[in-house]
Amino acid sequence: MTKMDWPLLFVAASSLVGLGVQHHSIKYLNGRVDSLSNTENDVASLKLQYNVLHEEMEKLQKLATKDIAGARKLEASPFTKDAEGWWVADADMFRFPQGIVIGDRKEDCDY
Repeated sequence: MTKMDWPLLFVAASSLVGLGVQHHSIKYLNGRVDSLSNTENDVASLKLQYNVLHEEMEKLQKLATKDIAGARKLEASPFTKDAEGWWVADADMFRFPQGIVIGDRKEDCDY
């Protein structure tokens, strides 16, 4: 019968266990790196979408500001209030300068 070298056997077994743990750790870390890579791609995509939306919002803001700047002043309106509080225009401005109400006019209704 051969004599076993227990210290050598212990070192070999410990090494195998250590390699197994390292392999598991490396697989775990690779999974985390892949996850981070996907997250970076998602963030890059969201940044691109944000930039596109931001540009569109700036365009809309410029258009809104331009429309407000070129809007008519109320004083230049062809309408005036009559004695009953209705906004009316001169007879030669519109086909129906006094407005149109279909049905009965109700005093407590905001037209």
